[in-house]
Amino acid sequence: MRKGKDAKTFKKFKNKYIEKKGKESDIKTICMNMSVSFKSGAKEHFPKAKLVFDKFHIIKLLNEQLNKIRKRERKDYKDILNKTKYIFLKNPKNLTNKQNEKLEQLMEYKYLDTVKAYSLILEFKKIFDYKKPAYASKFFKKWYEKALNSNIPEMKKAAKSLYKHIKGILMHLKTGLTNAKIEGMYSKLRTFTKRAYDFKSFKYLSITIFFALGKLSFS
Repeated sequence: MRKGKDAKTFKKFKNKYIEKKGKESDIKTICMNMSVSFKSGAKEHFPKAKLVFDKFHIIKLLNEQLNKIRKRERKDYKDILNKTKYIFLKNPKNLTNKQNEKLEQLMEYKYLDTVKAYSLILEFKKIFDYKKPAYASKFFKKWYEKALNSNIPEMKKAAKSLYKHIKGILMHLKTGLTNAKIEGMYSKLRTFTKRAYDFKSFKYLSITIFFALGKLSFS
C-alpha cells in the first residue's frame, strides 16, 4: 500500500516493489481509474504494462456527467426532476418498486436531456456483454457517434473521454480485470480516515487498516 493520488504514487510503489526483490517487468497490466496523473505515472514507471480501465470507473464517469445534466435541467424542471438523483444513478436492478414506477414516469419526458442521457448510458452498458474486443469496438463507434449527435454537452464530453481511453476499456473486456473489490474496501477505508484525526502519522492509520481489513487471526 502506497500513500498518494498522483503520478508520484507509482514511483513510491515501484521503489518499494524493487526493494522487496520485485522487477519492473513483473507488472504486465495495471487496472486503474482514468486520472491524467495516474496515467502519466503508470506510463513513466511501467512503460510496458498495459492499462486497464474497468467497468466501475467507466460507469462512474458517465454517471457523473448524467448528474451534472440533471442538476442543470432541474432549475427549469424542478417539479419533474426534484429528488430523482438516485433513481437515475442506481443500478436498475436495485430500484425499489416505487422507484421503478417513478422511473417509468420519468422516461415519458423524452425531450429532457437527462432522459436522453440516461438512455444513452443504458445503451452503452451493453458493451460489457461483448466477449470479443473487436465486436465491442464496432459497437462503441456507433454509440460514440450517437452520443456526439445528441448535442448534449456533458454526454459529448463523456463520449470523447471514453474514446481517448478505448484501448484500456477493451483491455478490461479482454482480461476481465476490475478494481470492484478494492473500491468496496475503499468505501470502508473512508470510515477509518474519518476516525483518524488523532493519528500522528499515516503509519498508524495503515496499521489500523490492516487490522480491520486484513482478516488477521490471533488464535
